[in-house]
Amino acid sequence: MGERETRPAPAEPLRRRPFLRFFSADAITAAGLSISVVAVDVLVVQVLEATEQQVGLIRAVQFLPYLLLGLLAGALVDRWPRRPVLVVSHAAAGLALLTVPMLWWLGHLTLPTTAAVLFLVAPAES
Repeated sequence: MGERETRPAPAEPLRRRPFLRFFSADAITAAGLSISVVAVDVLVVQVLEATEQQVGLIRAVQFLPYLLLGLLAGALVDRWPRRPVLVVSHAAAGLALLTVPMLWWLGHLTLPTTAAVLFLVAPAES
């Protein structure tokens, strides 16, 4: 019987710097997206005192860009380099979401403005 070949153990993925950066960025993005989903619900129900119908409309507006722009935008964005697209789109989504507390602080936060911000943020988050 022959001896078994011993292969070197692969390096742990988190010890590889590029993978660690990717994993960290993806984890932060996923956490932020999860928190923003809950925060939007709390904002719409508690702060803006929306009815069930209005909450449903806000949710519909949030997913409308996927229906309207999904295929076209996806085909267009696939032609561009991925890293800059991801960085710019996530930065744009973050800046757009920052307008919500600013509008609240200024006293101009309403359901239509919240819907408009969420409509703009949805394509950038995907």
